[in-house]
Amino acid sequence: MSHQKENQSKSNLVRREKRLARKTANSRYWTDEDLAERWNVCRDTVWRWARVGAIPNPIKLPGNCTRWLREEVETCEESWGQH
Repeated sequence: MSHQKENQSKSNLVRREKRLARKTANSRYWTDEDLAERWNVCRDTVWRWARVGAIPNPIKLPGNCTRWLREEVETCEESWGQH
């Protein structure tokens, strides 16, 4: 990879991390989209990990809304040694 492309890739990653941090900073709950972006995986992977117990189970909120508790996700990540 060229030096310019490497710098551009790092810059894109930093921008993505900052955008996600702003979006989720004050949120108690995270969506599958939030987690997929956080972990750089697709939404299907988030759901698969939840089904096999690799991440905490989501909770159902009113209005047919499913979310993950931020605190549980962060505790799980700490056990992975990430973030």
